[in-house]
Amino acid sequence: MPACASSPASPAESANPAMSAQFSIRRALPHEASAVARVHIASWQTTYAGLLPEEYLRSLSFEVREQQWQRALNQPEHCLFVAERDETVVGFAYGGKEEGLLAGYSGHLYAIYLLEAVQGIGLGRALAHAVVGCLRDRGHRSMVVWVLAENHRARRFYESLGGSEAGQQMITIGDIELEDIAYGWDDLETFGRNKNGREE
Repeated sequence: MPACASSPASPAESANPAMSAQFSIRRALPHEASAVARVHIASWQTTYAGLLPEEYLRSLSFEVREQQWQRALNQPEHCLFVAERDETVVGFAYGGKEEGLLAGYSGHLYAIYLLEAVQGIGLGRALAHAVVGCLRDRGHRSMVVWVLAENHRARRFYESLGGSEAGQQMITIGDIELEDIAYGWDDLETFGRNKNGREE
């Protein structure tokens, strides 16, 4: 699939014309691994401050993340989208195939990360909708995402998009063991609707 087309406006974008005028959501381009890596590290260092050791967050390697995202971008049918403002990448989301950790889910939202300065204005929802559209184009009808149990803001975000708790696991980041919670959508047709069935 060409890595150049902008995604359709999501409900979040449509409800916030000012945000839509300032930002664009589009599929990441092959040369943008470094821009995605920069956002990845900056977002980890703010999002996980207090949850992960400061020394670990300072030690995150730009080169390792850049290589990681270059591999993702080299996949011909990647679902990696970026949020852009003034020709600068300020956020991204990435999805693909669920590798079978949770039975019954075929798609996986691997990550959504935004620079702290642009959080809370609808970009996360817009990016999530873009990835879900891509997954549905690939034939996926269900999806899961994993989030740290202590990341309450992210958990509220996925709950507002209709996700339900679907599993739990313990993971190790650095030297710290942490609880990870899965949120699942059994039917991506319902993605973006809260528990009352309203579009968020």
